[in-house]
Amino acid sequence: MDPESPRLEPAAPQAGTGARGVLRVLIVEDSEADYDLLVTLLANAGYAPAAERVEDEPSMRAALARGGWDAVISDHRLPRFSAHAALATLQQAGEDVPFLIVSAAIGEDAAVEAMLAGADDYIMKMRLAKLVPAVERSIRAADARRKRREAEAGLRDSEARLRALSAHLERVKERERARIAREIHDDIGGTLTGLRADVAWLRKRFGGEPVVMEKLGAMAGLLDSVLHASVRIARDLRPPILDFGFAAAIQWQAQDFQKRTGVACRLDCDADEVALAPERATAVFRIFQELLTNVTKHAAATEVAVRLAAGGGELALEVSDNGRGIAAGDESKPESFGIRGMTERARELGGELEIAGLPDSGTRATLTVPLAGAES
Repeated sequence: MDPESPRLEPAAPQAGTGARGVLRVLIVEDSEADYDLLVTLLANAGYAPAAERVEDEPSMRAALARGGWDAVISDHRLPRFSAHAALATLQQAGEDVPFLIVSAAIGEDAAVEAMLAGADDYIMKMRLAKLVPAVERSIRAADARRKRREAEAGLRDSEARLRALSAHLERVKERERARIAREIHDDIGGTLTGLRADVAWLRKRFGGEPVVMEKLGAMAGLLDSVLHASVRIARDLRPPILDFGFAAAIQWQAQDFQKRTGVACRLDCDADEVALAPERATAVFRIFQELLTNVTKHAAATEVAVRLAAGGGELALEVSDNGRGIAAGDESKPESFGIRGMTERARELGGELEIAGLPDSGTRATLTVPLAGAES
């Protein structure tokens, strides 16, 4: 038979041949006799080998393109090819198929180099009894790698679906907040304002009766309290200041934080206005609110510095405090839902949130997001 032509053939029938199933093996070998020996060894081990012999790169590429191989066995050195070149060809084809080197003479350094390059094993030709166990071990390892990749791909897909669902829920929640805020302002606010007017009319109409005036005064106080509460609730649901610009909303929130907590809050803004789509502006604003909430809850700070900058198609928002700081690993604790929520919001916006600090040295949180996104 022409030794130059590759062939695909099962081994000659042996006792017990095929009991362990078909084994498709691509053999890189220039010696017909050595090829037949390898096929016979596999057949004697109980396999039904479906083997093909190649001895150069073009024929190996053509064989790999047909696919379905369980293992590749290669001689170390061939006239027009080598085990290193065959391994590179296999890797370039993107196939995770066990690659074993069988050689009569391969130095220790060359063997180590091949293993580091990705070969699964090497067997000396004078110790071919080790071939079948090595092939089986390598096939099991490759199968485990494939299953691990499939599991990792499934996990990544699940994480992506969960992030997409989380982002969708956040958008739905923000829209619902805006709707409720409008209804509180328009319906409840309007009704309360009308009741105040009615109470004022009653006070004018029955101004001469002290008991009635006292009751009407109490009613007016209650109405004022409820009206202020409805304004505060509506503002918390969706700050109307966002309608006047993102930079203005950040400035208002910083001032409101300082007024409520007594913690000095200094804002440094590089731009009078930042062009952000409404949904992106709301998402970044919520992250800023959560960062300030964390300062209130955990930092015990006396000063907060906020820096807002936009340029190069990117928004940067930095919040730093002089509080007790954050210990290593705090942000990854199971109960750190706030940090994880902010991180997911930033990721959904195509950005990143970095939180750094040392105990008793304050904390710095830096948010960077693109100014434009898919939803804008």
